[in-house]
Amino acid sequence: MRGGYEAWNRDDMEAARAYADPEVEVYVAQGSDLPVGLNEAYYGPDGYCRAMEEWAEAWRNWRVEVEGVVEVSDDKFLVTGRHFGEGLASGARLEQWSAAMYTIRRGKIVRVDMFFLADKDSVSETVRSLAEGGVGAEAAKEPAH
Repeated sequence: MRGGYEAWNRDDMEAARAYADPEVEVYVAQGSDLPVGLNEAYYGPDGYCRAMEEWAEAWRNWRVEVEGVVEVSDDKFLVTGRHFGEGLASGARLEQWSAAMYTIRRGKIVRVDMFFLADKDSVSETVRSLAEGGVGAEAAKEPAH
């Protein structure tokens, strides 16, 4: 999974696509902490890559620093990190926290639930909530297959 993040960071969508299950679903929590316009959901490997491309297209330059990876269950991992970027049109600087719950099936990413958050405390709260099955966890339930 870290390889997928690394591929995304170097804008290598073909390498990132290799980590995606044919039925992958990507969900982006909508709210005031979302710094660019992303759809609520993307489907399939093309959608998985499209979500990453739409993010990348908004920035002159950007990177993600992974802060932590936590195994939530045998098939779920929670990745927390900080996004840094410079807006393509505005030049505005970004430092944004995120939490992403990855669901894995047969060694491939089958679901991503992405949360963009204002600060590290919000990340901690979201992580705790997801781990306990509380607020926000409804977005990270098992995919319907």
